[in-house]
Amino acid sequence: LFTELGCHAVDKGSNQPNVFLDPKSSESAVPYYSSGARDDVIPRRFLEAHLDYWADSSNNPTSSVYSGKMIDENSIVVWCWDARPWPTFPLDGNWWADKENWQYGHWLNSRMGTVYIPDLLSKLAEEYDTTLFDFSRAYGACDGFVIDTVMSLRDAVEPLTLVYMFDVVESGGLLKAVSRIESQSILTLTDESIARSSEGEDVTMVRRQETEIPAVVNITFLDSDNSYKSTSAQARRLNVKSEGVSNSSVPIITDYSRAQQAVDTMLYDLWAARETATLGVLPRHIELEPADVVTLSLGGFAQEVRITSITDGISRTIEATTFDRAAWVPAPTDSKTVPNIPDPTIASPIVEIMDLPMLTDRSVEYMGYAVGYGNPWPAGINIYRSPSTSNYQLNTVLGAPANIGETRSVVVRGPEGRWDYGTVIRVEMYDTQLSSLDDESVLAG
Repeated sequence: LFTELGCHAVDKGSNQPNVFLDPKSSESAVPYYSSGARDDVIPRRFLEAHLDYWADSSNNPTSSVYSGKMIDENSIVVWCWDARPWPTFPLDGNWWADKENWQYGHWLNSRMGTVYIPDLLSKLAEEYDTTLFDFSRAYGACDGFVIDTVMSLRDAVEPLTLVYMFDVVESGGLLKAVSRIESQSILTLTDESIARSSEGEDVTMVRRQETEIPAVVNITFLDSDNSYKSTSAQARRLNVKSEGVSNSSVPIITDYSRAQQAVDTMLYDLWAARETATLGVLPRHIELEPADVVTLSLGGFAQEVRITSITDGISRTIEATTFDRAAWVPAPTDSKTVPNIPDPTIASPIVEIMDLPMLTDRSVEYMGYAVGYGNPWPAGINIYRSPSTSNYQLNTVLGAPANIGETRSVVVRGPEGRWDYGTVIRVEMYDTQLSSLDDESVLAG
């Protein structure tokens, strides 16, 4: 039996699913070759790989000793589901000491309903009556996606390509998504691969000026941890001459941590793709397509580039931008927790008007006393007065609750002018405790 099967939501978590990230623990660790960044996709892929593997009878044969498979698929226990209510756990910053561990942990709470980007793209394509597609190479996850107006499939997918860094290309009549996160160089182009140009340089490299590239990238998204309110995440590149700002509003439902991770990667990619290469390759390289990554190895110079467009003619003219794999190594980001804010409770407070002796030298002979009590206590209780049943005017505000209770025994008549040590009076206080005072304090009021 598998009594515990799961993988934590951290970069390359499947490399070492038995370790966990907890800064407060001496056993805290990240998996082999992991950047330590959050990754909500890897737990899903880990479980899919295991469950698909054991569902294959060639990997999970029927026992010759007992009537059953080697691994009982119905007895696989997935780790873990926390009994604490989500989203109070982990968002409530006042209650849970392990709240920061959730975003990197094994918890399935809130991740069970996460939308896997390839599934979302497939659903969108089906809604637009597109049947020839393969989006399996897209990568990422979100909590939801909003389409609130009539638009084309291209327009619907564009915000996803921006945030989750993949390209949608047509290949052999098939619509494909290619994630830059998983892109590897598929070919090295040398001098022998380059078509000679009769009009200029065989290969040109153009470097954009700093002022042409934004120094700040800002995205506005729908925050799943904050009642789906519009929230912004921002990344800024320091010590550059550029003052440009790139603003994007996307109808993607996600949380702050994942949005911040995405915007950091977006900014890094913009600067990594600063140089544009234009070159012609021989027709024998017909396999090259937009979104492919190739290595230019020319005259002792080597650089990975990502193909952005191809024009076919006597030779194949390629435009590509420089590609830095380090942009796709995610960095850890902070989560946002919220304080414990209970739902407002509306209740009628208790107000008592009392006719008592003058307790201080500032008391007015004909005025009584008013006290109030409520739990929870409101900001204050307003006392109004009027000589009639209308036109009430504010008289005073009770700014703090009084100590109020009820008698629980019959109060009998006792002696006067001396202490009564025989009679017992039982009282129940609403929200306080009684205390003893010395004789002088009691007689002083």
